[in-house]
Amino acid sequence: MGAVTSIIHTKSNANANPSREVRTHYGLVVGRRMIDEGDFKVDAFLGIPYAKPPIGELRFQKPQPPDPWDGVLQATKFGPRAPQTDFLWERWTYRVGKSESCLTLNVFSPAWEPRNDQPNGFAVLVFVHGGGFIIDSAAKYGDEGICRYLCRHDVVVVTIQYRLGLLGFFSTGDEVCRGNMGLWDQTLALKWVKENISAFNGDPSRVTIFGQSAGGVCVDLLSLSPHSRDLFQQVIPMAGNAECEWGLTTNENLSVVCREFAQKLGWKSENKGVQASTEMLQFLRKKSAKLFERGIFGKGGIDVRKVKLDLAPVPDGDFLPKPIHVLRREAPKKRCMVGTCSYEGLLFAAIGSCNFGMKGIDQILDTIVPEENFPNWKEVRENAKELYINKAYEKHKMAKAFLRVRLKLNCSA
Repeated sequence: MGAVTSIIHTKSNANANPSREVRTHYGLVVGRRMIDEGDFKVDAFLGIPYAKPPIGELRFQKPQPPDPWDGVLQATKFGPRAPQTDFLWERWTYRVGKSESCLTLNVFSPAWEPRNDQPNGFAVLVFVHGGGFIIDSAAKYGDEGICRYLCRHDVVVVTIQYRLGLLGFFSTGDEVCRGNMGLWDQTLALKWVKENISAFNGDPSRVTIFGQSAGGVCVDLLSLSPHSRDLFQQVIPMAGNAECEWGLTTNENLSVVCREFAQKLGWKSENKGVQASTEMLQFLRKKSAKLFERGIFGKGGIDVRKVKLDLAPVPDGDFLPKPIHVLRREAPKKRCMVGTCSYEGLLFAAIGSCNFGMKGIDQILDTIVPEENFPNWKEVRENAKELYINKAYEKHKMAKAFLRVRLKLNCSA
C-alpha cells in the first residue's frame, strides 16, 4: 500500500520569491515562485483550503465549501496533515504538523502562457496520495520536484489532502454516518479544481486524476461514483484499484470496528439502531482528534497477515449507490493508464507472518478467488498455481512464488 514511498520529492526552496497573484472563487491567493530560471518559471500555491475545517459538528459529515476570505491568502506553506501516527523517523523529519483541519490542496502552475494549441489552458494532473487510508499527506510528495519535472511539460499539478483513518472512513453502518468521508473530500477538491483551475492557467476540460496504492483505489472509485465521475476526463490508478481485496471493506466489518473503537473510549448505550448511532457520534465529536490517530503498523494499523483492511471505503448506498461491477458497467468510459510492478508491496510481505508454502498460497487464493464469486473457482485457482508456482519446490523458489501470488493478484493496478 505504498506507505513509505514518495515521488519526485526534492528539498523545497525556502527562499523563493512571491508568485503571481491569483483570484479564486473564494478570494485572492499568492504563493511562491518555486522555479525562477530565465524563461522557466513555476509558481507553487500551497495549503489552499477547499473546504471548511471538518471539526466540531462537521466531524463525520460530508465536507462543505470554504467561506470566502478577505485580503490575500498567503499560500506559501503546506497545510497540516490529517491526524495519524508517524513512523519513528518522521517525528523529526516531517515538515508539516497534524490537524483535523486538513482539507487543503496545492497547485503547481507554470508561470508562462499556454501555447496556441492550448487555447483553454494547460492540461491538469490531480494526485491523490496513498497510505492505506490511514497515513500520509500531499506534502510527502514534494513541491520543487513537481515544479521542475512535471510542470516543465506544460501541465498544472494539483495535490490534495483528505481525511484519513477513523475520521475519514468512520461508519455506523446506517444512515447516521454512512462512511467514505475521505472520498467525499476528494470529490469536493475536484469540484474546486473544476471551478478554479482556469485562474491558474489550467484547462478544466482536460483533467487527469492519478493516485498511488490507496490513492489508486480512490481514483478508480472516483471514476465510478455518479457524484464524482464527471469532474475529470482521464484516470491513472497506480498500485491499487477498486477490485483489490483490500480496496473495499463491508458495512458489517467497518461498523463493528468503529463501534469497538467508541467502546474503548468509554461509550455505552442502552439504545439500539439509529438512536445508538446518533449517541455514539455525539460522544466521539467531543473527543480529541489525537485519539483517532492510527499508524500503518502496530495497534490500530494494518495487519499484514490479512488481505483486507479494517478501515477502507465501503459500499454505502450513497457515494457508491450500487455494487462496483454495476457502477463500472454504467459509468462513462474514460481513458485509463494502468501498469504492473514486480514484487510490489514486498515490504509488507517481508514483515508479515508469511507462510511460504502451499498452505499459505491456498489461504491467499481462498480469499482472492472465493467460491461464492467464481463458479469456476477450482479452475481459476489451479491456473493461478500453474502460472505463479510452476514446480517451485525449493524453499527460496516457493517463497518467491508465494510473493508473486500475493502481490500480483492482490496489488496490481
